[in-house]
Amino acid sequence: MSGLLLFKQLLTKECCPGVHWDSARNRLKFAARSLFMPLSTMKYLSGLTNTACCDAILKKQPLLPTKLQRPYLSINFHRKNKSAAICDHYRITKSVLPPAIFSRIYSNEPFYLCPVEGKESLCHLWLDVQDAFNKEGELTLEMRDDAGEILARSAFTLLDLNEKRTLFIGALQGGVSEQAHHAIRAATKNCHGVFPKRILTEVICLIASLFQCQQIIASSNETHIYRSRRYRHKKLTQWVADYNTFWESVGGTANPQHEYILPLTLPRKPADEIASKKRAGYRRRYQLLDNVAQAVCERLQLPQPENKTDVQHNLI
Repeated sequence: MSGLLLFKQLLTKECCPGVHWDSARNRLKFAARSLFMPLSTMKYLSGLTNTACCDAILKKQPLLPTKLQRPYLSINFHRKNKSAAICDHYRITKSVLPPAIFSRIYSNEPFYLCPVEGKESLCHLWLDVQDAFNKEGELTLEMRDDAGEILARSAFTLLDLNEKRTLFIGALQGGVSEQAHHAIRAATKNCHGVFPKRILTEVICLIASLFQCQQIIASSNETHIYRSRRYRHKKLTQWVADYNTFWESVGGTANPQHEYILPLTLPRKPADEIASKKRAGYRRRYQLLDNVAQAVCERLQLPQPENKTDVQHNLI
């Protein structure tokens, strides 16, 4: 199927991947915005139609055809970057993941990654495509407690950027409900003092390694999509996260584009720098993270990369 044919089918509802496309007003807005960038739109839609399992991906992400018309990943991404990034993501994931795992991730239900076994209870990691984060990444990694309370979520995209395989993090946030603060504090205690966001970041670094990424880049307070002109007044008042401080706490450094470059492996404090009375606690933390890494690799049916944890850094 060509990009032009997909465009026609979306406008006529021959292709209706979600309720968004039931609305004539939404279809008209899509058509009008496409007229301002006809060549880019056709090239982008053609790229989508050439993607393996295009129909399944569209059902999972009905707004995918509109992404060229919205801010995406970072305010530094422009039309050409966005189109390439999205098409790259599906090409990369399809080439690395076993076919059954790829199909399962893009099925109707969230993909269960693994449990996080704490001192007294379990938390759980899920990989999904969530509409709430469709402008901040193609995949969402989520951590929940045993009661289903969201503890942390992160959205990211895999792409080739400046000739480097890259994992780009567009969002990282904690829980949003009234009970989330208490749940996060309880989960941190249960996980030997490791914050849920830290666990997610460890898993994201692992995913980057599994997909042979050469760099991990994260949006910052200055480059998050809510800083774009489109959302500056509507969404910025909702902004509560401090990305910069968190990225720096895990060893990230700002680049000239005001994004953060994260280490491919988050460094761990060596034993000789830990007071003897605290070493047992650190061992339990690191063992928890290692157990999660092993479980993620087994679930994705990918070989676990070599462990590189000898970099000295004040952590956890």
